[in-house]
Amino acid sequence: MKRFFFSFALLTGCSSAASPVAPGSDAGPVDAQPLGCYGRADSLVGVALERVAGDNPVDPLGYPSFAVDECAVLYVRAGGDLVRQPLDRDGAPEVVAPAAEKPHRPSASGGLVAFEVEGANGSEVRVWDRKTGTRSTLAGVFHHAGEARVTGDGVVFTGWLAAPADADTDVFQWKRDTGAISMVFGGPGQQRFPDGAAGFFTGTDFSEDPTGAFSLETFRASDVLVYDGASGQVIRRQAPGKQAFPTLDAAHRLVYLDWEFVHPEPKLSAYKIRAGSFDGAPQDDVVVAAIALTQPYVRPVLDDGRLFYADGNALYLRTLGSGADAKQLATGTFFGSVVLGERLVVARTATGNGLELAVVPGR
Repeated sequence: MKRFFFSFALLTGCSSAASPVAPGSDAGPVDAQPLGCYGRADSLVGVALERVAGDNPVDPLGYPSFAVDECAVLYVRAGGDLVRQPLDRDGAPEVVAPAAEKPHRPSASGGLVAFEVEGANGSEVRVWDRKTGTRSTLAGVFHHAGEARVTGDGVVFTGWLAAPADADTDVFQWKRDTGAISMVFGGPGQQRFPDGAAGFFTGTDFSEDPTGAFSLETFRASDVLVYDGASGQVIRRQAPGKQAFPTLDAAHRLVYLDWEFVHPEPKLSAYKIRAGSFDGAPQDDVVVAAIALTQPYVRPVLDDGRLFYADGNALYLRTLGSGADAKQLATGTFFGSVVLGERLVVARTATGNGLELAVVPGR
């Protein structure tokens, strides 16, 4: 039986001149967000999400079906529409993309939204700039595209150079100010699963494997790549075996999954989470957690030194570099989450094998 994993998407904050304290908080200002961003979170409870067939009710590669765009949550609701629901005012959700286009994998930050749809050649990346109202479908030297993440004032994504799933892929960046598309990671084989923060990008390189391509079913050797957007330097963090699905935060702390040469079946049922500096030696990276999961698989996310991850049937928070133990946030069956002030908005199973949003403590 196939098993898959899911990921967290983090709230980047709403603009405000004041710095209010979130309800129930005694820790002072929290990201200068209006109270409405917190106060209306409970309105999300019970909202039905689209569920796909199989073990993974959201996405076979662990991308969440919802994201945060300033003071709003984007999600693929039951029926398949991608919608945007403001949390700072009343009103019905706005349809971003209809179900007929099969929208999925939303990512958002600072009024910039990216998501995938199904096009004539396969997956396409759509970008919606809410500041200008511009909507674009990214096109270039690639055959089709996907795995898009909003990173600052741009979108980083994977482009397939031919139709097959195991075809050569490169990682590209779309820039908000110019609309230009440029290569971030290239070369033989597949470079995939990009992420980025504060002018740096990271991804996974499968070129060292004899097949040169990622597979969900079998072991494939790979390394983590880091790209310095200012200098154009690519750092290849070579280590034995398989390291994949890296993520960066604004301080350029790096977190990734490490299997070494172990090949559990299913592969995402056991791995180590390692953390280090983007320019440090891989052998100096520390093991944050050794993960053993049944179902579902929740990909960890790093935000300002805070690492959220699932182990067993619980969600945990660990602050990197603090020396403190991980804190258990909640137990249950979750399929992703977004951080909303002092709480987590999560996806969970619902009555009748459905999928819905819920709210749990986030600190």
